[in-house]
Formats: sequence, C-alpha cells, structure tokens
Amino acid sequence: MKILITGSTGFLGSHLCELLAQSGYEVYAQARNKKKFQQFKVQGHFIQGNLETEKSNQWVSKLPHDLDVVVHAAGIVHSFKEGAFYKINTEGTKRLVEDLKVKYPKLHFIFLSSLSAAGPSLKKPVDENTIEEPVSHYGRSKLMAEKTILNEAPKEWSLSIVRPPMIIGPRDEGVLDIFKMVKGGVALKAGMKIKTKMYSFICIFDVTKFILKLIQKETIHRETYFISHNEVVSFEELVHGIKEARKQKRLWTLPIPLILLKSLAQLLRYGNQLFSLNFRLTPDKVSELIPYEWTCSPQKAFREYHFAVDWNLKKTIQVTLDDYEERNWL
Repeated sequence: MKILITGSTGFLGSHLCELLAQSGYEVYAQARNKKKFQQFKVQGHFIQGNLETEKSNQWVSKLPHDLDVVVHAAGIVHSFKEGAFYKINTEGTKRLVEDLKVKYPKLHFIFLSSLSAAGPSLKKPVDENTIEEPVSHYGRSKLMAEKTILNEAPKEWSLSIVRPPMIIGPRDEGVLDIFKMVKGGVALKAGMKIKTKMYSFICIFDVTKFILKLIQKETIHRETYFISHNEVVSFEELVHGIKEARKQKRLWTLPIPLILLKSLAQLLRYGNQLFSLNFRLTPDKVSELIPYEWTCSPQKAFREYHFAVDWNLKKTIQVTLDDYEERNWL
C-alpha cells in the first residue's frame, strides 16, 4: 500500500511516517524543506512542495498513479495573522483535494483536524453529535476545511476526519512551553477563577496507532472521530506530573488575569510586525486559553475499531521529557 503524508516534518507527520514505514507501507513524505526533512531523519520518499493556494500543486504529478491513501497532516497551529489560518488550513486543503481528485478517482483521504474545530466542552465532553462552536480562528479554519473536504471530495473516496485534543509526545514544540514553565518553577494558569481547567489528551503514539487502524479500513466511508485518552486531566495534574517526572522540589501555580494575557498577546502581535518574533502566545491562542474545559469523548473510535490507548499521562510525560532532555531542549 502506498501512502502520502503531508506535513511530514511536523510533529504528527514525522511520527506517522516512522510508524508506517516500520509497518511495511511505502511512504511518500511531502515537505517544504529538504534540509529539515534530512535533519529530522523523516522516513519515506521525499516529495518537495508547498500547499499553494494561488496555483495547482505541481508536486502531485510526482506521486505514483496507484496511491492508496493520503493523510493530510500539514497546517499551522499558531500565527499572529488570522488570515494565515484560512489560507493554509482551509484554502490549502481545498486546493490539495482539487489537485488530487484530477489524478485519483478513488482514494482514502484522512484529514488531521482538531478538537478546536468543535470548540470547548460545556456540560459534558463533546462528541461526534455535538454542534460545533469553535472559539478561535484556528478552530474555524479547521472546521471549514472539514466541510470543504466533505463537499469537494468525490463520492468514490473514503473520508476520515480525526479530531485529537492536546497531543503530547517526543519532538513536540507546543507542549514544550509547559515543560519549560515547570522547569522555571512557576506554572502560569490563564484566568483568576478557582475553577479547575480540565483537558482531554492523547499520546502521539496512540494517535498514530489509531491512524494506522483507519488506513487498514477497506470499506468506503465518511466518518469523523474524536480520539483521546479515556481519562481527562486537570491543568494541575499535568504540571505536577511534569514536576514529579523531573524530580523537581518546588512548583508554584500562578493565576494570570485574562486581561493581562490579552494585552501581552496584542503587544507580541505588534512586536511581530516589527521583528518577526516567533511566540506562541497569540491573540488567537488566548481565545483557546479562556475556556475551562477542552474535553472530548473517544467512545465512537473505541467502539468501531476495538481501539484502546496504551499511554497514560505518567508514561507520556516521561517519554516526552526524556526526548526533550536528549535534544537539549530543556
């Protein structure tokens, strides 16, 4: 079986290429930067190309005519320019589908979306029947991409949309910020309310294992799945779990007023316009920090695929910490 992975040098894409190559699949790994591809030692045939929106993706012509599966993992998670989310996550996905369907009348297209496309949970964890209410441009761009795929893809294609929550694992630069806060001895918590913030999470190795299950499904389908650990964790459990893994003695949790976070994000936005700063605290990210619950139910995925997660929070934190320290990221 031949599989294309877009965004192969990204966190999820690189792990997926590794698992699929080791599982005996022929992997075609799309990425913009060959140097980064080689530096990360991504497994698979390198396909250089951007996800352009102004013109067709010429690199699609380099793919084999008997391609079986596309896993679209490319996209952006944070940006100071809200329009970039829609250009890359939404319009880029639309252009990719348009170019692929010219060449492939049959295909299994797997889209890596996000819990952000559904929005935060209120009274109970969101599931596949929840009406979507994204609170960020990132979430809206992912939801629009999902709808574009469902509308534009040929009926002969199988479509799988995967909405993971917070993914934790080796090589992730996003959760690295939390590890750095813990190392510094102060974990900043968004908002002054005493109410505990709750999150669904999943280890990167469980995400890729589930995607492998999807790839092996042979019947034509159009389905959306939330995939997460069946237990949710509090912000305090997460940061104290990191503290314990580091064998660290002290850690203070410091609530930060939302108005201060919003002001800081705006200040960083202006700074980015002048100096091209690479900060993850953007106004869009603050919109996702405000809600107190980001939880989802993975029961549909568990039920239909007889799927079970292998990595609990403690194991996930430890393997991630070991990787960060080996790379001298901490």
